[in-house]
Amino acid sequence: MKSIRSPKDNNVIKVHTESVELDGPFLVKEDSEFLRNAFASSHINFLLGAGFCCGLLPTLACREEWIAQACANGERKHEALLQYEFFRNVVCPMEGLHPNEEMVEFAKQLKRLLAARGTISIPRKASLFTTNYDAILEDAFEIAGVSYNDGFEGRISPIFATRSFGHVQYVQSLSLEYSAQVPTINIIKLHGSVTWSKENPQAITYCEAAKLIPRLIETHGSLLSQEELDKIKTAVSEPFIDSDIEVLNGIVDSKSPEWSDEAESFLEDYYSTLQIVNPNKSKFEETVMGLTYYELMRLFANELDRNNALLVSFGFSFADEHILEIVKRALENPQLILLVCCHTPDDLEWYQNKLNDYDNVKYVVPTEQFNLADLCALLKEVR
Repeated sequence: MKSIRSPKDNNVIKVHTESVELDGPFLVKEDSEFLRNAFASSHINFLLGAGFCCGLLPTLACREEWIAQACANGERKHEALLQYEFFRNVVCPMEGLHPNEEMVEFAKQLKRLLAARGTISIPRKASLFTTNYDAILEDAFEIAGVSYNDGFEGRISPIFATRSFGHVQYVQSLSLEYSAQVPTINIIKLHGSVTWSKENPQAITYCEAAKLIPRLIETHGSLLSQEELDKIKTAVSEPFIDSDIEVLNGIVDSKSPEWSDEAESFLEDYYSTLQIVNPNKSKFEETVMGLTYYELMRLFANELDRNNALLVSFGFSFADEHILEIVKRALENPQLILLVCCHTPDDLEWYQNKLNDYDNVKYVVPTEQFNLADLCALLKEVR
């Protein structure tokens, strides 16, 4: 197949988001046709970041920078403070979290898009790559009644195996007169998940977040007071500067000598329980060195290296350096199209500075804001 080229001279696709309430259309004809062809004839992939959960979960703010600084300095007490605050304020809210209407609608629209494919040369399948730890995507597709692979095999004691992402499902009539491919979604957690457990040293096992997170809270719930958590939360909302270390020193100095053992115990339990890549600068090493994470990154790179591959980025800033490098290398493939969804018009410059050397990058730029509801409207318009 020939690669799809935009009919426009520039790489900006303007969307009139104010017309979504009027049931569209909100794309000009040329862009609508370009995107319709791209989605119809490409291997579809999504890259979803924290923006996908906007309004439901807090952002990382500057936590990565703070934790990386503590780790670089070898300050285990500071690392415990920062990692505990991250656990309580970012990870804990993921327990019992439910998808909103837009997330369920996204699942339905993606299923309809795949079901409408007329060609049999490309599977009715899409892969969703995400750096988020939560289980919102799985819940959304479950509620929408969409078949998906989450990487686990088995029912009683599910074990993670990347080979499961190659499964394609078919439905067959009881009379065996026909069979049809079922639209299927791969949900691939590049940085792990709160439902992935380290309890089995031989493999990643599935465990509900409602079991893993409360267990850590029950054991270490008194490590910091709410007032101390709030102080750290305020500090990590801004970039790290040397003088800010006094916030952490003040908390450490107020603790008893026994607290150091409690802090060390939390770090050991936390790192040995949740199978996630934690927000610090060493996460690249953790991603490459860990066999499972290496396989997931290789899977991501391989999907982008296909002929006629499409990658839609939504809510992802490309601040993750290792993922940005994989995408840049993949863009050397002229048959790959990267569709970057800008949240606001002002975001265009940020993304162009990250990806300014590649002609096969298209930027979806809204007149106001581009939210998940707008992405659903786009999928509806181009199917």
